[in-house]
Amino acid sequence: VLVLLCMLTATVTSLCGGYLMAPIIDHLTLAIKPDAVITMSPFEKIADDVLTQITSGQAVQDWIASGTIQAVSAYVAVALIVLGIVYLISVICTYLQARLMMSVSLRVIENIRNDLFRKMQGLPVRYYDGHPTGELMSRYTNDIDNIDTMINNSLVGLISGLITLIGTFVFMITTSWVLTLITVAFIPIF
Repeated sequence: VLVLLCMLTATVTSLCGGYLMAPIIDHLTLAIKPDAVITMSPFEKIADDVLTQITSGQAVQDWIASGTIQAVSAYVAVALIVLGIVYLISVICTYLQARLMMSVSLRVIENIRNDLFRKMQGLPVRYYDGHPTGELMSRYTNDIDNIDTMINNSLVGLISGLITLIGTFVFMITTSWVLTLITVAFIPIF
């Protein structure tokens, strides 16, 4: 459960980190060209609201009032700090997930090896006469290593990829459903 929570948190923070870039770009665009027309998706609006709320805090307002920094620069600075925190959470969760999966993988492989050893102890001697020992050991070692790789890497990649795919699809639909349909239509062609 903790592994899935870490995996979900790491994936969601990575997806949200990309969405935090849009309000930064929008505010810089408006600072350069004040008459620019900016449209925001619902997720971009949420990110902008959060960043605006933080920027309107007393500490940031005092910083702006002191003349040290302009309002747009303060917004960008706060946004970059929040972006850094989001990506730091993603990195920490990815690290924890890898450590936990390694622990789970080692326990599972230990149980499989113990079960195989008990099974081999119960086999009759004539079974070993018909099968070379090196072949048996090689087969067990390679098969167990493949299971270990699957548990440690492939399973994590599959679940993380699925969460990323669903999250990306949701973000695409909320940004532009027309472009999402075009993209989905062209995926089979590519």
